[in-house]
Amino acid sequence: MADIFFQEIRNQTKTKVIFKVYDVFGKEIKTLIDGFEKPGKHSVVFDGTINSGQAAPTRIYCGRLQIGSEIKSQKILKH
Repeated sequence: MADIFFQEIRNQTKTKVIFKVYDVFGKEIKTLIDGFEKPGKHSVVFDGTINSGQAAPTRIYCGRLQIGSEIKSQKILKH
């Protein structure tokens, strides 16, 4: 399980936010957020499962965060 904190949304209105987790081969394994978020600081939890509910193997994953048109990525270690 990993707590993931991401940047503050600074817009005055709700903004489209997408946060997905990918394996080392670039395959999407989990969607953590796909919706509109209010301004402010946010966090999500990667519970170590894939979209089907099965446990993801222990390894490093890539988190891809899109806030509006801005995209950032970060490593996520599942152990």
